[in-house]
Amino acid sequence: FPLSADYSFATLAPEHFAFSTETFLKVIFAGLLVLCLVFARKRSPEYAFATLWFFVAFLLTSNLFFPLGTVFAERLVYTPSVGVSLFLGALIDRFPKLPRRATFSCFCFVYLVIGLQDQYRWKDDRALVERQMEIAPQSVRTRINYAVLLRDYGKLGEATEVIDGALRILFDHPDVLYVKATILAAQGKLEEAEIMLRTSLSYSAQHVPSLNALGRLLMAKGDITVAEALFQEAHDKAPDSIDTLVSLYLLAAKQNDSRRFAELGKLLQERAPNNRDFLKLQRELYRGAKFESAAERVGGEKEEH
Repeated sequence: FPLSADYSFATLAPEHFAFSTETFLKVIFAGLLVLCLVFARKRSPEYAFATLWFFVAFLLTSNLFFPLGTVFAERLVYTPSVGVSLFLGALIDRFPKLPRRATFSCFCFVYLVIGLQDQYRWKDDRALVERQMEIAPQSVRTRINYAVLLRDYGKLGEATEVIDGALRILFDHPDVLYVKATILAAQGKLEEAEIMLRTSLSYSAQHVPSLNALGRLLMAKGDITVAEALFQEAHDKAPDSIDTLVSLYLLAAKQNDSRRFAELGKLLQERAPNNRDFLKLQRELYRGAKFESAAERVGGEKEEH
């Protein structure tokens, strides 16, 4: 199947029926491999060894014996793929010399073409995320990334449709609720955005992006005390968060704390001089804009894809 850049929830669709056609075929395939292991161990030990290698390596990365913290990733199949390669190599080695070379050349050509086709898809975030939506539109993380991309391009209606699809898949995911809130805020629906952020924090009180976004909304409404508490909580949970440092930088400006403002500005200039929110805030400050206009911007630094 097409490889994914991010194997998050539902990228690989879970089986809902134990006796589906796809499940049945997988069981048959596994059974054939077991038969190969049993009957080939004496006549063709290379096939038996390759099959055993595949099974052992796969079982160790299958989450059956101990949790790995991820459903799937390419790095988990590197070792099992050695068994597949050994099996194919042993099979090709039985061919006559000319067909053997032709088969090997075909393998190399096919993988070269696949590699070249994928090159342009990694040229930037937009190309990568759009490709991911083609591969796995049911993936929550892919929908989050695509919604952020559309939001940043000003396509708020499309972004809403994409993130609503993610909510239908996983309604209690704090990242989904946070991105939904940023889209609502970009549409000017600040009350709905606040409700969405509070919902996100009800599911995960330690979700730093939601803490920052809610703090900025409340600061824009004049509730400086609660906003400061939210920013401090976010900073305690993730001291290295650039998004939180930008929030504290904005807070220092609101409070006319010139010393703190200068310290945070210097720190951000060292650690994240190209941060989108930091640059926007600096432009507004240099133009003499009111701090309130900057505070109305909900959302943090651009999400990782």
